[in-house]
Amino acid sequence: MPTRAPRPPLPDLGHVRSWEAAGAGMPPQRRQASSGGGRSINWSPRSYQESEDDREVGRRGEEIILGVERERVRRLGFSPDRVKWIADSVPGADHDIVSVDDDGADLWVEVKSTTGRQGKFSWPASEFRLAVRARRRYVLYRVYEANTTAPSWSRIRDPIGSFDAGNLRLDLNSLTGDVGPLHESTDSDT
Repeated sequence: MPTRAPRPPLPDLGHVRSWEAAGAGMPPQRRQASSGGGRSINWSPRSYQESEDDREVGRRGEEIILGVERERVRRLGFSPDRVKWIADSVPGADHDIVSVDDDGADLWVEVKSTTGRQGKFSWPASEFRLAVRARRRYVLYRVYEANTTAPSWSRIRDPIGSFDAGNLRLDLNSLTGDVGPLHESTDSDT
């Protein structure tokens, strides 16, 4: 296995640019024409290395937001130790961080990270269900350019409400699966 370059150090939070994601709404989405058999999707599973790289970028984004949340909670007058990084010890949990809301109640935090500048991300069903249940007690962070020394992030409280308001797009058409190619059946298949 080739040696990987070391990950750059986590940037000082003073160098992290940030903004609240609450714009005028998503631009209208152009519809793509399809013919008869539905839309054409060129899909293949991620390689092991791509999956590892994705995990590393995700972890880095979580580390950044863990620091952001601890500082936010400290400014509210609560102990930053109340902010817990769940995904560090429970991979596959339906949230990444448990933080503290303005009134002291638990706040569920999900972090979606990218090395680029695009807003699109995958949202597993378990995480989406928690967002539906928790509503205003759920925050979604999108970390951009997570592999740089100056990543930026946006914060969306109640992404379901943001969807209702037109500030978040959910593309259910991108849900894909693969059961393999059609093969000729034999008597033993039936």
